[in-house]
Amino acid sequence: MTCCWKAIAVVMLAHSAAVALADNPPALLPGEQPITLGRPLVGASRLPTLQEIEQSVRQAEVRPLVLFRLHGDRHNHYAPAWSADGRSLVCLRADIDERTCKVLIYPALSQEQPAALYDESLTYEHMPAWSSGSRSLLAFSSNRGDDREENIHVWEPGAEPRAVTNGPGSKVLPQLLTDSGVPQLLFRRVNEFELLTIQAAGPAASPRSLGSADEMRLSPNGDSVAVISAVDVQSRGQMLSVRNLTTQRNLRLISEPGRLLRNPVWSPDGRWIALWSRGTDSLEWELWSAGADGQSAPRKLRDGVRVQEDFRHVGPAWSPDARRIWFTLSRGDQSYYPLHWTSPDGSAQAHLDYDRSLTTTLDLTCCPHPEAAALSFVAVAERSLDVYVMLLNHP
Repeated sequence: MTCCWKAIAVVMLAHSAAVALADNPPALLPGEQPITLGRPLVGASRLPTLQEIEQSVRQAEVRPLVLFRLHGDRHNHYAPAWSADGRSLVCLRADIDERTCKVLIYPALSQEQPAALYDESLTYEHMPAWSSGSRSLLAFSSNRGDDREENIHVWEPGAEPRAVTNGPGSKVLPQLLTDSGVPQLLFRRVNEFELLTIQAAGPAASPRSLGSADEMRLSPNGDSVAVISAVDVQSRGQMLSVRNLTTQRNLRLISEPGRLLRNPVWSPDGRWIALWSRGTDSLEWELWSAGADGQSAPRKLRDGVRVQEDFRHVGPAWSPDARRIWFTLSRGDQSYYPLHWTSPDGSAQAHLDYDRSLTTTLDLTCCPHPEAAALSFVAVAERSLDVYVMLLNHP
């Protein structure tokens, strides 16, 4: 019954209205009130009852309880991401009229419309990344400022966003850890990665240089980084390694001269790293995983996966219990791409169908809160890519 109440909590989290169903109400438990979500449902006319939710969570197969459109307008949207507590969601809007990109945020999913962190038409924002831990901070890259330099900005609920980096050079790929109490920001300045302690007030501290790399991602506990870099000067291939930030010990996990790697994502328990990969002579991306301690050999989990090549900050989507990696395949029926998941060792795999009125599914992500079984992605229902949320019977 615990899972049942977890699912109910997620449903209630997204409610923006509670009114009676008009006709033929389903069987309700004593004291249960019929409700509506207040947002367009996809493939259903009403929310499930408590009895229906309880029956669903007793089934072993993962399947959707509710699918609804969270936000849509005449613009395209990309890269939805959940806050660590599962209460907030951010996405990108490609502003067609202004030819720019904006970060849109729902501080609460019950909010009717998202808010843009910066409204100025001349600024460009992208790569939003929520912090881990109990304190919700959002980092993103923006060129807002007198010098028009691209810096990392940080937003916290109840406060105005502010730049936390300065100086020349483009600053991108932010990642925030707040578990230690003092926020740690990892970002790339041109080709060099830096680690910065964010001060609450006063001048910014000097960042610590971590060296050059194509990509870096902090482990969940912050003691190591996953690094993607070139195998050697002559090779077109890339390698994945894990570097301990205290001992500087470097553990090479994947190293193939003819293979490209990108978008490494640590599992929530820190045991695995999932990433996209393809051969230098191929256009087809694959989903790979590797044990972070080197004990589990790297392996290809699926080929033909659908990768958003424009976004280095959108990688494979881990479930909060680290048991599943969610993704979509590049091969679909008339642009319909079912959602797929696999265990990190490839021993279990399955797919999840949804209403075929949606097509061109992209940027699948999992809610990281362990008691919120929910996915978010963007898809096309009419003309634009809108943001959708799917509530599941299991994480």
